[in-house]
Amino acid sequence: MEARLRPNVPGLVFVELANMLRYTRGLTPGDVTDSVDVAMSIGLVVHGFEEVLSEAVRIAFEKGLTVYDSIYVALAEKIDAVLVTYDKVLLREVKRSQKASQLLEAYS
Repeated sequence: MEARLRPNVPGLVFVELANMLRYTRGLTPGDVTDSVDVAMSIGLVVHGFEEVLSEAVRIAFEKGLTVYDSIYVALAEKIDAVLVTYDKVLLREVKRSQKASQLLEAYS
């Protein structure tokens, strides 16, 4: 049986990507928007943050996380998925989280 990944992300991920690229030396505004356009076209399952905002706020208060990070946690919980991240705080605070490199090893 072939394993298949269906990456689900909140739409917020594209804003975060643009912000990260904005601070990358040597990139122009056009480079940033082109890069985000490419990321948006690779077949990710995109969810609106409003789907999980209330739950994300609850998680943020409960676990002492940012609402930004809690959006990802709430989405993973909503779709019954493992949260894949390199964020050490999320790996520690979220029971169903996995380091991104572990996922890559499992599917290579």
